[in-house]
Amino acid sequence: MTPMVDVVMVILVFFMVSAAFLGPEWLLGSLVPRPAPTAGSGNTAQGPGQGPKDNDPLSTAPVRFTIDLRLPAPGLAAVATGAGLTDAPIEQVVEALKAKVGERSMTNVEVLLRPGQGVPWGAVVRTHELCTKAGFVRVGPKTGR
Repeated sequence: MTPMVDVVMVILVFFMVSAAFLGPEWLLGSLVPRPAPTAGSGNTAQGPGQGPKDNDPLSTAPVRFTIDLRLPAPGLAAVATGAGLTDAPIEQVVEALKAKVGERSMTNVEVLLRPGQGVPWGAVVRTHELCTKAGFVRVGPKTGR
């Protein structure tokens, strides 16, 4: 009986620890591109950042901005390039992007984050958080080239 209780307790601890890692991942909304539907497939529903879900001719395509993150040198803080700024602090780039968007509806603006080689994950998450606090609804990683 004792070995069975030990195994059950180990499994219980494993599930409790793995559940703690799932929560924060769900908070990061992403704009992972999906392949465009082929002609005749009948699939007109598209994912986030892929245009309207219906065939409304008056709907507009989203406006996309890219924020590039890089490390100027090992051990230094990450800097960002975007919204007309080069190698500026991340906060400054997000504020410039917000000023550039102006009064435009934030739901129609996509901000794509492209981390460079060696950029720590914390800088990407921080940039995502700053963009969300600035009012951008659609923030996610840029995939591909």
